[in-house]
Amino acid sequence: MIALKMNKRKKIKVVAVFSNIDYAKEFYWYAKFIDKNLFNVVFIFINPNKFPIEEQIERLGYKVIHYSYKKKLHLLVVTIRLFLFILKTRPHIIHSQLFEATLVSSIAAFFAFTKNRIITRHHSDYHKIYFPSAVKYDKLINLLSRKIIVPSTSVVKQLMLENCKETKIEVIYHGFDFGEFNRTQEQIERIKEKYNLTSKPVIGIISRFTHWKGLQYSIPAFEKLLDFYPHAILVLANAHGEYKSNILSLLKSIPAKNYRVIEFEEDNYSLFKTFDVFVHTPISPTAESFGQVYVEALYLQVPSVFTLSGIACELEMFKKYSIVVDYQNSSQILEALLKILTNYEFYKNQLINVRNEIENYFSFNIKIKKIENLYLHLCKKI
Repeated sequence: MIALKMNKRKKIKVVAVFSNIDYAKEFYWYAKFIDKNLFNVVFIFINPNKFPIEEQIERLGYKVIHYSYKKKLHLLVVTIRLFLFILKTRPHIIHSQLFEATLVSSIAAFFAFTKNRIITRHHSDYHKIYFPSAVKYDKLINLLSRKIIVPSTSVVKQLMLENCKETKIEVIYHGFDFGEFNRTQEQIERIKEKYNLTSKPVIGIISRFTHWKGLQYSIPAFEKLLDFYPHAILVLANAHGEYKSNILSLLKSIPAKNYRVIEFEEDNYSLFKTFDVFVHTPISPTAESFGQVYVEALYLQVPSVFTLSGIACELEMFKKYSIVVDYQNSSQILEALLKILTNYEFYKNQLINVRNEIENYFSFNIKIKKIENLYLHLCKKI
């Protein structure tokens, strides 16, 4: 009887809008796991060019629309195009993610009288610290949104500082399709060969080159580590961002044979498995809005050195299964690296049973069910 009612129910029309994203498993998994029997989703990407993520989602059978955005002036054109699209299709929900998408979508949907304007906020205090003039746009987006999904409570605190109504906020942790994490030895060896990672130990950092990620404290720690492990290799992956020149300057004092700079590697999970130790040291508790590498490193059972930021501040597991150091402290990072490397089997064995604990919080099935329930609640009269 219940199944019969579900079949007769009208599908909820959702427009999912993303901006400035070329590759993101999180958004692909959203398309993969959302219930197509309940929701009819159209994807809109506001990007300078067509990127692989658009084609990947298209192959799942969805309608994907591309709006070109290369200059700020283009945002006005995109807003008008989106407004006209909403008027024509009359979706029940507009769900947008990332800054330009949330700004454009909130304005277009408001003027098109679409009530259910949802955003997922992916930054915490980034604008407040680095771009204070952008905070007014955050406040406008907050005002125009009916619901704001955030991936951790650190973002909640920032929203409250922006005078956002608490009733608008929904905390939904990021999710992962852990079935994709399994890697064969052949895949791992391919990555080792690709980047010549034959020396030991390999210290890994997967982080954009931006100030708040804290690489400026991890790199000097690695430099000192070479006094103890002269053949160590530092891997810097996802190596792009506005802080790149500063990072490259720091690397000048390290022999070229001891580091690898990788701008993009699609097989990040195999790359993780080449690391003996993973390091992630954001400069404050609120620097990360979530911090997916915390989850990835532990799930892939890589002994890790962390500062606590975003999701790592909330759950005891990140303190339990890593060595936690103070913010902006190269000396403590070095001490932690030496501690792990001199007691490696102990720290490796600590991670044997971590996967079940992580899956209980961060399975993508948990995330998508929470999003679906939010959609259904907002559209319960349909």
